[in-house]
Amino acid sequence: MLFLYPALYGLLTFFLLMHCGCKILPPKQGSTLPLETFCPGTISTSDYSENTFSFTKDQRTLFVSRTTGWTIQQGLLATEQAGDFSTLTGPPLLDSIYNGAINPEGNKIIFCVRKGSKESIYLTKKTANNWSKPINLSQTSNLEGGYFYWFSDTELYLYVSNQNGNIVQAQLLDDQLQIANKMAHINTDEATEFSIYMHPRKKFLIFSRYQDNNPAQQGLFISFNLGQPQAPNWSIPQKIDALPYGWNPYIHPSKKLFLFSDGEDILSLPMRQFNPLIQRLKKTAVSADQH
Repeated sequence: MLFLYPALYGLLTFFLLMHCGCKILPPKQGSTLPLETFCPGTISTSDYSENTFSFTKDQRTLFVSRTTGWTIQQGLLATEQAGDFSTLTGPPLLDSIYNGAINPEGNKIIFCVRKGSKESIYLTKKTANNWSKPINLSQTSNLEGGYFYWFSDTELYLYVSNQNGNIVQAQLLDDQLQIANKMAHINTDEATEFSIYMHPRKKFLIFSRYQDNNPAQQGLFISFNLGQPQAPNWSIPQKIDALPYGWNPYIHPSKKLFLFSDGEDILSLPMRQFNPLIQRLKKTAVSADQH
């Protein structure tokens, strides 16, 4: 990815060239929503670009990948203290990753390393005082990808390079990843889909989509489950037009925030502002399903 720093705003057009299908991402667009930077100066910084992030189930531990380049990023961990995340530390094995995510229990980190067009997936496990030597899941599973989301300790969602870039559901068993669902209801042949958030009770999912020269297919999209958690009936994805382009959507339940990355920082929106947006879209989804 080629990244032009924020200081060039107003002088040059800001572009972000991303590996997912080699797409050129549009400039960050203005928003009338009260978006704020999440943990400015500690987690979101002016010196680095924050790409992916994830939390443990208790919301006390944060994993974030940040960079000053793009394809080589550093994975860091922070523990919440006194209601804030202040100190970032990271094992050396995460110094040269592309992106990653920590599992709900906080004892595993899945990450990918990019070399050329190859995105190899690795898994490291927490030991008594450190993290284990990474297991090469791409070798054990014959699968490459990135932009991971842990739904549970065995159920994950990730980006793979099929059809310009798709999201798949996978099972992690015995240190092997197996695709369980190709998520055909949200993936397209023309666009790149990646970086998903799944509601804990599978009420809805949010993901990022990008298609060249088609602004209507560039942004964060939402799909609602009109069925049951065990037997989902997903609605046609709708773009959340009020939000600027970004990825890594996430809902922080205790802080009552909707979070995402715009490629520079982690941004936040209070749930009291976010909920009305998705409720309007849900009405549209239900109405379309009834017809």
